[in-house]
Amino acid sequence: MLLKFGAAFLFLFLVIPGSPAKSQSYTQNGGSINKTNQTYSATSYDESGVYVTGGGTLTLTNSMITTSGNTTSEDSSSFYGLNAGVLANS
Repeated sequence: MLLKFGAAFLFLFLVIPGSPAKSQSYTQNGGSINKTNQTYSATSYDESGVYVTGGGTLTLTNSMITTSGNTTSEDSSSFYGLNAGVLANS
């Protein structure tokens, strides 16, 4: 999964298929989307800031992602990316 922030490319946490995906402040399923000047904030337990799935490509320019919630499972955070700032799943 490839996410692009401005001119920089960033490879982020890939999720093992079938892993738990709780809630997100922004979800994209497939396709290619460009967004500029966006703010995404995740404040709840097990909530990721941005979740990209279905082979999607998200390009964020001049945007901010913040997370302040906690996780209910250290293992799910470590193995599946639960509560991540940006979570990508093919």
